[in-house]
Amino acid sequence: MSTFQIDENQLKALKGKVAVLTGSSSGIGLETLKLFVENGATVVNADLKPPTGEYPNTTFIKTDVTKWEDLRNLFQETVKRFGRVDVTFANAGVATIADYFDLQVDDQGQPKEPSRLCYEINVIGLINTVTLAIWHMARQETGGSIILTASATSNELTGYMTFGATDYTTSKHSVLGFQRGVLPQLRVRKLDKIRLNSIAPNWTRTNLLDAQWLESIGVKFQDPSAVARAVGLLAADEARNGQVIYIENGDYREIEKDALACSFQLCNTLAEGNSHAQDDEVFEEIFKNGQGRKI
Repeated sequence: MSTFQIDENQLKALKGKVAVLTGSSSGIGLETLKLFVENGATVVNADLKPPTGEYPNTTFIKTDVTKWEDLRNLFQETVKRFGRVDVTFANAGVATIADYFDLQVDDQGQPKEPSRLCYEINVIGLINTVTLAIWHMARQETGGSIILTASATSNELTGYMTFGATDYTTSKHSVLGFQRGVLPQLRVRKLDKIRLNSIAPNWTRTNLLDAQWLESIGVKFQDPSAVARAVGLLAADEARNGQVIYIENGDYREIEKDALACSFQLCNTLAEGNSHAQDDEVFEEIFKNGQGRKI
């Protein structure tokens, strides 16, 4: 599981692409917007507020990713203006919000339900973004590339990592699970022209975190531009599919292949050496026989 670097030549294929980026008015999203524009792409920025500053070849469409109608309008407007969607970066997200231990109470002293907002943005918003991207890309001869913002908390080398930001960590594990669930569906539905990958950045300087305080306790941050380069690579390199690129201090690793291999080996060990088909192979047979909705 060696590290690799990304050079400018690997990003040249971004030229002429039409890219929809959610949450791209700040942080990783904004650096990705800049990178794509610098490499000749046309960018549609979907966020609640436009970025400070102006960038060429960009269109801002106000979008609340928790609202299906906003996302549907985002893709419809993009296709109407530019004819297609080549790249979708499902990036909009928030940090931890819910408190599961010190619950607020109502006027009768009864505990209130913790906030669901982190899940609504990081999970449902992402799922709906990808769903609409697939819908449009399936109708294009060229297909497209979809990139998800996961996290180091959702996939760390072996695929498991603990992190106490409960709702955030849960949401990022969901991103990885969603990718693993969608990829077999794309394959059996003959939608191989649509590629799906994720990025899993470690500590990155964004407006979601109090970087100054975290640095005071020894946390080392990477610049969001390093993460943006991984997004650019996944969008540009048509050979990359089903990958998770882990980013730490500007170094890159593809970790999904080894994580899945490790998990499969562990399961076989627990089965005491009895060989069995991988679950995605079983799913393909179920789907071919029209049983897909019964599982």
